[in-house]
Amino acid sequence: MCNKLVLCMGLLFVVHVRAQSVSTPNATTSIPENTTPTIVPQFGIKQIIRSHKLVVIETNITTPYPNGKIFLATFPDGDQCSLILKETNASLLTLDSTSCDKPERLTTKTPVEPSLVSVPGQQVNGSSTAAVEAAAFNDTAGESRQKYGSWSLNAYYSSAKEFLFDGATYSGTSGTGKGEISFDSGGALGGGFNVLIMNPNSWGFSAGGFIESSREIKSVTVKGANGTAYGNATGIKPKIGFVGAEFNALYRWEKVYLPFGANLTAPYYSDIPLYMEIQGGLGLQLGMGFLISENAVVEVLVKTIGMRAKYSDGSDTLDYGYGTLTGATVGGKIIF
Repeated sequence: MCNKLVLCMGLLFVVHVRAQSVSTPNATTSIPENTTPTIVPQFGIKQIIRSHKLVVIETNITTPYPNGKIFLATFPDGDQCSLILKETNASLLTLDSTSCDKPERLTTKTPVEPSLVSVPGQQVNGSSTAAVEAAAFNDTAGESRQKYGSWSLNAYYSSAKEFLFDGATYSGTSGTGKGEISFDSGGALGGGFNVLIMNPNSWGFSAGGFIESSREIKSVTVKGANGTAYGNATGIKPKIGFVGAEFNALYRWEKVYLPFGANLTAPYYSDIPLYMEIQGGLGLQLGMGFLISENAVVEVLVKTIGMRAKYSDGSDTLDYGYGTLTGATVGGKIIF
């Protein structure tokens, strides 16, 4: 009887100890002190202000990045472009997209992350990271200005081939008269240079000079009150070329721009009839340009060159009046 009582008391003691170990886990489990949860930095584009070349992103951390920090936007095909931290306002970061060579591809779903160029505050060759990254930004901006605010060399082909004078007047021994005179020629090659101010999504300006090769006169057509007369040039044929200056206003989107403006020309010529004078004049051009790359442009224009001509031998005077040479030009620019 006594043995059974001792066994029962032993079992109760074991059950009591196990119950205490379950109900008081703190007695057997320790938690490290000063433990804080890890926050994974996240960045997302909230706004894209293309007209001012700004991108606003939001982050879930208190940013330690200095102004000038480089961020990278990654596109679906793996291409990246750089964005530069310009201003911090709590969780909102304002980035400058001037150095991004594909700003038109940015959307609010484009992933953005800080670059791995260096660690904020670290010294790089004796300079702070902020200074190094700010210098990188300035270099990039300078490169952009060189590409879109500098100069270009141009080459083109002009299909214009008809010199048209529609207000010609004659006076002399045979009487007087009015009519239309046109000279038929071939096309010409041209070249020149331009100074450019051409930034994305904004108005710009271009100005420069050009020269076109001589056109050989092949035939002449005269229309008057008595009908139409034709004649072919034989022997040594007259040749007329032009040098000039042009001025254009333009509006550029991302990869396309629209130029329009005026030109002023001076002719050079050879083998024209004795007693004939040719002067330059004011012309117009309008067209469209396409940026193939950052340094190459294809341009298509409709261009009119103006001129005046007059023949007078003392007894007969033929005043050609104001004439035009109009046609399409197709060419390219290399931007420096």
